[in-house]
Amino acid sequence: MLERGPGGEDHPDHPCILQILMQTNELTRLAAAYAAHPTDILLPLPQMNECPTRQALDHAVCTALALDPETVATIRRHLAAEPSVTGKRYGS
Repeated sequence: MLERGPGGEDHPDHPCILQILMQTNELTRLAAAYAAHPTDILLPLPQMNECPTRQALDHAVCTALALDPETVATIRRHLAAEPSVTGKRYGS
């Protein structure tokens, strides 16, 4: 399985996420991480930076895909700071 570009071209040097997960058995670990939080609440997106459940799931994804945890944390911080569809910050 190859990653497909926007025009449908193959990128053999960049395997798709599913291929990585299937080849490394990380899919099982991700399923276990998800199953470990069956009743945990995901806080609203503006509070995602303080959400322990989201942080635990992000950690599992970072481990499974060999992503830099600080990069994912930075993305989470930026998303949490985004204004809502009302144009106001959460809680204002």
